[in-house]
Amino acid sequence: MNNLNTLLFCVLVTIAGNLPAQTNTNDPVEITRMTVDEIIDDMRSNEAVYTSDRVQLDAMVERRLLPRFNFNVMTQLAVGKYWAQASPEQKNKLTDEFRTLLVRTYTNMLFSNINMVYENRNGTVSTGKSSMTPNGDAIVEVVVTRQSGEPLSLSLRMRRDREDWKVIDISADGISLIVNYRASFTREASLSGIDGLIKSLVDKNLANSNE
Repeated sequence: MNNLNTLLFCVLVTIAGNLPAQTNTNDPVEITRMTVDEIIDDMRSNEAVYTSDRVQLDAMVERRLLPRFNFNVMTQLAVGKYWAQASPEQKNKLTDEFRTLLVRTYTNMLFSNINMVYENRNGTVSTGKSSMTPNGDAIVEVVVTRQSGEPLSLSLRMRRDREDWKVIDISADGISLIVNYRASFTREASLSGIDGLIKSLVDKNLANSNE
């Protein structure tokens, strides 16, 4: 897996998938830290299920992962300057298709590599320092230690959503998920417009659904 895929794969397995949908703390580091043991326990307790039943694995991702991400903000950041040119209907469609793209891409990857996940079950996840950006986003540092290979350092960019914090970007080794997608989205939109970008996302999701 390349670095971008690796970072999302690690997040699916260890971090964001078990951030609680509601929490009484306003500390993004604590929100992140309190989930690590829970997701590890979940994966260990349900090994027989997740290694053989894709439907159950998908349900876990839907239940635990998706509520922790602000897909509206993520899509707006990924589409970049072309977001302002999109109609409300196009914005809704872009958000739906981008959400589907991320979910299908990484649940496919997770299921395909589920045995590798359990072979590396003794890896650890630790949260480090956090910092605030000028616009009030929180950057939470996370280190994933694997049984083989160098530790992987992740940065979760989180934005307050009412009384909660939700992830709006993930970076590993200086590679940002949003920046990576923005580059490809910009190329597509510049060549084919917003509708062309939507069509390309629909086509990718159809291809992923057949895997």
